[in-house]
Amino acid sequence: MPAQVVLQAGHVARRTGATGTTGEQAVNRSVCDLAAAKLRAYGHTTRVIGADEVYTAPADVFIAHHADGSDNITASGASVGYPDSNGGRLAYQVKVAYTGRGWPYGFRADNYTPGLRGYYAYSRHSHIRHRMVLEAGFMTNPGRDRPWIDGHHGSIAQALTDAVNALFGTPIMPPPPPAPAPAPAPAPDPQEDYVDVIVGIEQDQDGIKVPPGAPHFYVITGSTMSWIRTGVQRDDMVRIGWKDGGNGKGALWCRTFPPVDGPMRIALLAADTPPTATP
Repeated sequence: MPAQVVLQAGHVARRTGATGTTGEQAVNRSVCDLAAAKLRAYGHTTRVIGADEVYTAPADVFIAHHADGSDNITASGASVGYPDSNGGRLAYQVKVAYTGRGWPYGFRADNYTPGLRGYYAYSRHSHIRHRMVLEAGFMTNPGRDRPWIDGHHGSIAQALTDAVNALFGTPIMPPPPPAPAPAPAPAPDPQEDYVDVIVGIEQDQDGIKVPPGAPHFYVITGSTMSWIRTGVQRDDMVRIGWKDGGNGKGALWCRTFPPVDGPMRIALLAADTPPTATP
């Protein structure tokens, strides 16, 4: 069933005092925002609050998200804290979900510090039944926890979502259907009078270059051409302009066909005579 969820982004909005480990506020805010979007997609009403905000409206779940810090850069592992058995039920689901979403470095004992068991925001949100803190790992461990946390905000957010869904019996939504296969490239219409050509594309400052010897097209040598590039595009039509080393210039309209294994395929519809060209 849908739940009322409050996510606290640990230390967020503080400038002094307990401001968190370096980089922690950004991680906490990112994970909470991602988790809120995921929870809302399942129908849960969700609010993200900062470290010193108090949510007074009715709610079912309070989760404070943090990432640990230590002077010992080898300290590792996630941890959970909660004030009572209701919080413990939620924390158990978070541990299961976090491990299932790929967290590789295990958990320390529940409530292993006074700060986890007696977290200051529990008393401020005593009207909420299920309250807990997640320390997602040690931001101060550069070889294990920190790289994983930095690269998996979405996984942490999904673990929080999975835990709430498990606690409240919310069914897991099926994955979205696969995207439809792209439509095949349109074939030339035999009723129209145009010639198939192949144009090689180079994404550089010179624009689009026509390779010498392109079938059914003109050979424009490098000595006579300074650039040729795309211009106006309308539907499946593109106007290609060229300019030579002197004052010569021109344009042609082409019909484009998406490339499959090579350069763009176009059909010549109309063209000016290019400079110093051979058929």
